[in-house]
Amino acid sequence: MEKHRDINSMDEVRKVLKKFQDLYANKDTSQIEDYVKDTFSFKEGLAVLGSGMNQWCFNAEDITALIKSHMSNENNYWREVDFKFETAKVFANKDVAWVVSIGNIRNTLPEHEQIEDTINKVKDILSREKKSKENTLDAARKIANLLLETDKGESYVWPFRFTCVLVNENDTWKFHQMQFSLDSESWSYRFIDESYDMSTFEMSKANSSEEMNEIRKVLQVFQDGYTKRDISYVDEYMKEVFLSDENLVVIGTDAEELCLGIDATRGIIESDWKYWGNFKLNVEDAILCVNGDVAYFTTKAKLDRIISRDIS
Repeated sequence: MEKHRDINSMDEVRKVLKKFQDLYANKDTSQIEDYVKDTFSFKEGLAVLGSGMNQWCFNAEDITALIKSHMSNENNYWREVDFKFETAKVFANKDVAWVVSIGNIRNTLPEHEQIEDTINKVKDILSREKKSKENTLDAARKIANLLLETDKGESYVWPFRFTCVLVNENDTWKFHQMQFSLDSESWSYRFIDESYDMSTFEMSKANSSEEMNEIRKVLQVFQDGYTKRDISYVDEYMKEVFLSDENLVVIGTDAEELCLGIDATRGIIESDWKYWGNFKLNVEDAILCVNGDVAYFTTKAKLDRIISRDIS
């Protein structure tokens, strides 16, 4: 990937990243609207994903609202955000750049606030019209988690993952796609049957062209590997799907699961195939963008898994 390590482009991109860090450090919400209009590219394919499952932003208004929510004073967990851009992996040519970083969020949550917040959440769960064992377990889980967390003190550090793609528009680097990803309680997004809201998986109608259809074929090969989950196929799969390059970067689902190079990537793929359930990527409706010899995409996925009750 040496041709995607243009030094001048990388230096300019790091300046954009520093301004993004400064925006979060200053927490001046009056600047956010103008910042978004000036620093994001609004051509087709714009997508910003927050840490929540339903935080999908495709326009300036939604992106502004998302960033403001990170800086609001009301129940704000995003108190001190360090993107760690100084150690981020940055790749760029003259037209497009992509960034991978693992940061930290620091905060202090007084114990009485945690207790009050948990009580309110439990009340909400138990007051729902539809009663179920799952609701009861969810309430019990929140109480148990409260007891566990308060024993650790009031200071918190949450690791998170940040990835983004920037494009060069008229000699100005702008964000085009972005994702925040936090380890969080996944039970609120767990479904027990196929009757769930399909919006969690479905995408709006995707753009299409002969070139993009070729890229979808690659995504389908990626999906096919996760469908088969044949460990004996891993080495051949790596050759078909990934560049054999020491600069290869893959981020897993755990906050600190940053894989560098082909060997580390192979390890995470094999682990997924062994321990995950049935993974389904929405290949058909993925939002694809092509810029020269670089393609990038955003889509949704779901994981079907049977969790055994047997603890023996």
